[in-house]
Amino acid sequence: MAYPPVTALFCEIDDFCIQSEPIYNQNLIAEGMKKRIKPSAMSLSVIMTIIILFHSSNYHTFKKFYTGFIAEYHG
Repeated sequence: MAYPPVTALFCEIDDFCIQSEPIYNQNLIAEGMKKRIKPSAMSLSVIMTIIILFHSSNYHTFKKFYTGFIAEYHG
């Protein structure tokens, strides 16, 4: 079964986030920096996927990209 390009991109980013987020959070604590970890409506991998799609699109503003593409087709 072939996955759509957006799904494949998300899976790659999600795999990366699963491996790197605990390491990142551990390094923040080790350096003494305080980080508030609040639950979010979107995961880091979803946010990163949307940003990568925006930068590879022909939209000039993020608002038009989000309302014209993300909300309409993937909402």
